[in-house]
Amino acid sequence: NESVESNTITLTIDTTPPVITLIGNSDEEIERGSEYIEKKATATGANTSDIVVEGSVNVNVAGTYTITYDVSDEDGNDAVQQTRTVRVVDTTSPEPPTINSVTTPSNQSDQTITGAAEEGSTVKLYNDSKLLSTTTSNDDGSFTFNIDFSDDDLGDGTYTLTAKATDLAGNESVESNTITLTIDTTPPEPPTINSVTTPSN
Repeated sequence: NESVESNTITLTIDTTPPVITLIGNSDEEIERGSEYIEKKATATGANTSDIVVEGSVNVNVAGTYTITYDVSDEDGNDAVQQTRTVRVVDTTSPEPPTINSVTTPSNQSDQTITGAAEEGSTVKLYNDSKLLSTTTSNDDGSFTFNIDFSDDDLGDGTYTLTAKATDLAGNESVESNTITLTIDTTPPEPPTINSVTTPSN
């Protein structure tokens, strides 16, 4: 004996993953210190509001940052992950360094020259157009040069000192303020005592 039909079950097979579409470019470049605005993405075959966005951009540090976008539909199908690459670049020249007044006595050949520049920058000290020395500024921007003016290619004389700073991105500043430094380590001629003319009594 055969029964009548059972209840009916409707079965839907869905193996099609949703599709994520980025809003805006997948590759962006912004200047260091500017604002990054996340443009987000949309989903087809899933709720756009379910898109999970991960990653962050530090606009104060030059570098390459990646933002990822993922979503799944109600049936558990995962979309192909989409990514956005954000490059933070630094094309702005740093402020010119400042050279402090030199306080070491001018009759000493060892001179200490200090100043301030963008933190972490490479600072070059020049006499006119000739490079004298190179150093790196500290975290607070300060820098120090210790120059021995008794070296063969220096010596006594008047020096016109300037500096330039190059930041971590390779941008070079214009020249700093100018400091004039005179080195005189030559002692004067010994004095001459004349003959005594007063009678010895």
